[in-house]
Order: sequence, then C-alpha cells, then structure tokens
Amino acid sequence: MPDTDLGVPGPSKSQNTVDHPHVLSGTRVVETLQLYPPYVIPLAALTAAFLVVELAFAAHLLDAVGGPISERQLTELAVWGWALSGGALSLPALVPLQWRHSGVAG
Repeated sequence: MPDTDLGVPGPSKSQNTVDHPHVLSGTRVVETLQLYPPYVIPLAALTAAFLVVELAFAAHLLDAVGGPISERQLTELAVWGWALSGGALSLPALVPLQWRHSGVAG
C-alpha cells in the first residue's frame, strides 16, 4: 500500500524526547520516556485489592437484605460501608504531593 498523506500531523515531540542517543564508552544508551507515572502500578494493585473487599461486602450485604437482620448486624454493615467509602475516597490521596504538583501525575 503506498504512503498517502492524509493531512493529519504526526505526533508532536515532547520536551523529554531524545533525538540523539548518548554515546558512553562506545556503547549506545537510548533514553526512553516512561509510559506511566511511577505510582500507577502500586495504586492499581491497591485498587484491585479494594475491589475484592468491596465485592465481598456487596455479596454479604445482599445476603443480609434477603433475610432477617439484627440491629447489631445492621450496625456492623453500616460501619463496613462507611469504612469502604472512606477507603475509596482516600485512594487518589495516596499519590504523593510532589508527583501531583510536578506535572508527572497529569
């Protein structure tokens, strides 16, 4: 298939893009950009663990709604629900401040 100019500009080069590799002791060292910030993998793992606990809570909540429930069980479910909601709201806060304000996070 021949190359066709569609009039769409190519990707712009970032300030971090390295045009020429550095030569160090006769060995080429090519610098590459990091595809994602360093906090993404730990935060994704924490989110997955949170999701497992959340789904277990939802299953338990459905079991409780389907039958009679005592006041104590209702209170325990409410506390777990509040804790899970607080945990979900705190996940974005786990990104260190220096990453959020340095432009790495977004």
